[in-house]
Amino acid sequence: MNRVTFQVLSETRREEASALLSAGHYPGAYYLAGYAVECALKACVAKQVRQFDFPDKKLANAAFTHDLEQLVKVAGLETDLEQAMRNNKNLELNWTIVKDWSEQARYQPRISRAKARDFLSACSAPSGLSPDAAFWLYSPEAQSWKLYLTEVKLSNQGPKAAYSQLQNILSRYSHDLPGLSLHDVVLETPEAPIIALLKKAIRTGRALSRIRFTNNVIDGTLIPDALIYRVT
Repeated sequence: MNRVTFQVLSETRREEASALLSAGHYPGAYYLAGYAVECALKACVAKQVRQFDFPDKKLANAAFTHDLEQLVKVAGLETDLEQAMRNNKNLELNWTIVKDWSEQARYQPRISRAKARDFLSACSAPSGLSPDAAFWLYSPEAQSWKLYLTEVKLSNQGPKAAYSQLQNILSRYSHDLPGLSLHDVVLETPEAPIIALLKKAIRTGRALSRIRFTNNVIDGTLIPDALIYRVT
């Protein structure tokens, strides 16, 4: 298990929890949403281990837990979280809802819709992105790669507001996205030609993938090279 795997699992569990909530399976939704938070925190723990370094035994042992508050400490986020909550009362409320989750929830047959809904809402960042399409596309003419993103909510805001929000997100997560700038990103509408073309060839669903798509022709249009994370 590595950091990327935990990030993918976190997103997958969140999507599964959302589907269960919509289907009226509230105990399952609550249970899986907790694992979405756990995997996200374990991704933060994994970030502390440098590639090719042998992991610290104490760190590894401490990370083998389902206790979310303990994982915040192991990830070295306790001070940052406390400071962030002082400046953001909504975050403080969300953490209050989330922190007491336990894997023992699997034995709780009666969890209300409100409890499952509130938990899932608390662990889903409204200021983040959950794109409907996300992929890198190579341009032979420019000899460069661009990250293409499509999200219905963003596209409805208009270009100026959408790019402003994206810049805020890139700034907030700059430590996770080193070297990625607004210049590298293209926001497209769901109706954009490149999105429509890729949908004819690949549908990943909401789960994150990593599909290399090289020298393929779709309806007479050559796609020289692409790395596809999601096309719904």
